[in-house]
Amino acid sequence: GCPHNTSTRVPEGSRAMAGIGCHFMALWMDRSTTGFTQMGGEGVPWVGQQPFSHDTHMFANVGDGTYFHSGMLAVRQSIAAGVNITYKILYNDAVAMTGGQQVGERPEGHSVAQIAQSMRAEGAVKIVIVTDEPEKYDDVALVDGVDVQHRDELDRLQREFEELKKRLADEGLFAAAKKRPIPEMPATVGFITSPTGAALQDFLRILVRRGWRGRVVVLPAKVQGEGSAAEMVAMLGLAQELGIFDLLVIGRGGGSLEDLWAFNEEPLVRAVAACTVPVISAVGHEIDFTLCDFAADVRAETPSAAAELISSHFVACAERATQAGSAMGGQVDQALRQARERLDHARSRLRLLAPAAQLEQGWLRLDDLSNRLGAALRHSVQRHRGEFAQVRGRFTARPPEVRIQDESHRLLSLWKRLLSASPASVLNRGFAIVRDEAGKPVTRRAQVKPGRVMSAEFADGTADVRAE
Repeated sequence: GCPHNTSTRVPEGSRAMAGIGCHFMALWMDRSTTGFTQMGGEGVPWVGQQPFSHDTHMFANVGDGTYFHSGMLAVRQSIAAGVNITYKILYNDAVAMTGGQQVGERPEGHSVAQIAQSMRAEGAVKIVIVTDEPEKYDDVALVDGVDVQHRDELDRLQREFEELKKRLADEGLFAAAKKRPIPEMPATVGFITSPTGAALQDFLRILVRRGWRGRVVVLPAKVQGEGSAAEMVAMLGLAQELGIFDLLVIGRGGGSLEDLWAFNEEPLVRAVAACTVPVISAVGHEIDFTLCDFAADVRAETPSAAAELISSHFVACAERATQAGSAMGGQVDQALRQARERLDHARSRLRLLAPAAQLEQGWLRLDDLSNRLGAALRHSVQRHRGEFAQVRGRFTARPPEVRIQDESHRLLSLWKRLLSASPASVLNRGFAIVRDEAGKPVTRRAQVKPGRVMSAEFADGTADVRAE
């Protein structure tokens, strides 16, 4: 955990995040280290940064005391998020920052082997023990897949990787403009790999499981050790000479940086970049990067991912074909059902339009009209009979003699009322009507002036009078 040792160094062009502990002092040293978090948050900011960063990888330093305290939670978070990060667990066998207490709750402390085992349980894809004394782990029982490397060797390989990567990138070997799209439906795929490796079996199993219809030709080559890069270069040349391939895949399963080094050798990287057939690089695990990944047209995280990428368009087309077939079957069924309905309807109409059916319909209509006419006549007769009965009832209840007698009495009463209201009747009761010179009745006292001559009408005659 001392910031001055090589553990906190990173290859040129890489970055590291600091944590809590003595190694925090790497922040102000030339170690490309930035930022820090609380215990248990080491490297977690990378989870939010990676989707928006051009960098594809990050280092994070964690002391063993911090790891046992809560740093394993930070590792768990990064694994759950699926980010590409390398945690450097800096092992001292003591919590140096607070007085040298032993790490862990066990009397013997928390060993490197136990940390590796817990990391495997958390789901770490790749675990490497870097030490100045790799021989002391010869008799130590480590979990499967854990590599032990000398510190100097790993640092040398990292430097060579970054130097070669920079030089080839400066030449434009990795330029995006040179990348070709892989064919969507390759008929023949060549896989340059070890014919006995698990990567080939995983690759084929995925293609079979997804129902891909095509041909895979294995171009056998060593993928590790001396001469492996040359063999893969030869297979690339052979594939181009044969001219039968729509797509090439070059790759292998995971391993240490030394195991994958053949895919970083310059001749192979240049051969991949110059290949006339589109190439997918599928080397190692998701967190493994080789120079072939940058030179190839497409990088797949694993051979299995390459198989999924190759078959994805085929699977999508097969699903669309299945859906189209189902839709077509439904359309055909619907068309047949509608045609049957139209046929049944036409058959029914044809039966109705036949001469016999027309005659039958005519007789039925005639019967119906006859019945309706009889009912209408009966109803009319009954109605007129009812009206006649009502008139006869009224006539019987009040004969003409009675009506004449009643009308005579009423006429006599009216005549008597008329006589009582006539002027002659009033004059007979002792009244007189005074008239002026014009013969108009005088109805007001104000109309009578002294000396005015008027006439007074009595029951038995008229007499002239003068007003005094």
